[in-house]
Amino acid sequence: MGQDAIEFVAKALEVPLYRQVIKGTAINQGSEYGGRNAKDAGGITGDETEDLYTLLSRVKVKSNA
Repeated sequence: MGQDAIEFVAKALEVPLYRQVIKGTAINQGSEYGGRNAKDAGGITGDETEDLYTLLSRVKVKSNA
């Protein structure tokens, strides 16, 4: 029910809403995810953070178009 409110907020603000099914789970539950520098920043396959990264990458491409 609460997730339905997000759609109404996006409409009220007249901003696009991007959604994606989260398939991963909270595998890495530490305080940091990946490494601190770019070469150590690899993700963990199956972690929900990777799904979020995919969604944010899609949003970034759409906003630059």
